[in-house]
Amino acid sequence: MSEYRECPYDPLHKIAAKKFALHLVKCKRQHPDIKLVSCHFDTSHLVKEEKLREHMKTCPGRKHLLEYKNTVNSKPVNSKFQLPDPAENLVYNTDEPSHKEAAGGCTLQDDSECWDDFSYKAYDPLENCCIMSLGPFFRSPFTDLTASMVNFQQYHKCGELEMASIDCLEAYGTVRGAKKCADLLADFQECAFMAKQIARFRAMRMERHRQGWNGERKGDEYYAPPPRVDAY
Repeated sequence: MSEYRECPYDPLHKIAAKKFALHLVKCKRQHPDIKLVSCHFDTSHLVKEEKLREHMKTCPGRKHLLEYKNTVNSKPVNSKFQLPDPAENLVYNTDEPSHKEAAGGCTLQDDSECWDDFSYKAYDPLENCCIMSLGPFFRSPFTDLTASMVNFQQYHKCGELEMASIDCLEAYGTVRGAKKCADLLADFQECAFMAKQIARFRAMRMERHRQGWNGERKGDEYYAPPPRVDAY
């Protein structure tokens, strides 16, 4: 019977230790007239309020707590195996950290987002957007054709076409601008994404393969002459 515990609400209840906590919740609902309080050292110990002080003097949980309290830091720790104090790695100024691990560990000063060190350069959203752009220039679909779009690299070869198409759309609106500004939009898209140029290169390669398999070109004449600019 050592693995069974007696229910404080009904002494006739003998419950296994692993199911004792669940039983207390159920049995408490069945005995709302019995008022018991929990022990400070073990919440599974329920006693009457007037007997709580007497129980806490002899509670087994008190013994475990005192043993832990008396043994922590009671043995001398070798300095070679002693862990460093994490508070020493906190950075509140621009000086070097007072402690660095010999094994090459990282400190808070090595973090790219250390908010406690004021020596780092301030965050620049415009510069970050230029770095995070999806290509050599800023590319984005026209979600709102009348809205003003920002070109972070204004001197790029496609910047003038982009600004001209946006000015045209703002002048004529989204409805009329779909026809009036079609050429400007097509020029900007071709300059930015080179869709027609890529299709042109693919057609040239397929034509060379076809002529090579048919024996039309051999040796130095294998590569076809470049087509005209307006061939597409």
